[in-house]
Amino acid sequence: MASKYWLKLYHEMLDDPKVAVLPDRYWRRMIECFLLAGDHNEKGVLPSVDHMAWKLRMDPDSLETDLVELGKLGIVEQIKGEWVVSNFDERQRPRTAAERNKLYRDRKRKDYEKGWFEDGEDDK
Repeated sequence: MASKYWLKLYHEMLDDPKVAVLPDRYWRRMIECFLLAGDHNEKGVLPSVDHMAWKLRMDPDSLETDLVELGKLGIVEQIKGEWVVSNFDERQRPRTAAERNKLYRDRKRKDYEKGWFEDGEDDK
């Protein structure tokens, strides 16, 4: 399966307690796992530790240690001997037309409640 060239990062990560307290090393490793999962394009399954270590230019043992730490936080998990980014497929899937329309209507309703209108002028 061909990989996509982008992935979604959610603003809510800024306020997620388990992410907020991550040391820089694990924050970086988390983002690298997201990128590797997107590149691998197998519903969140990560490539082998050796392959990831080569891509990240690091020692496989150090990477394994980092994955274990991220696993304790539920960011990644080991399933049938493979590392998987938790909830990756669900969070990266495209939105349906119905979901996009609902979000659009919600945004428009909020804009109207704030007094913002299509022409850029307020109601005064």
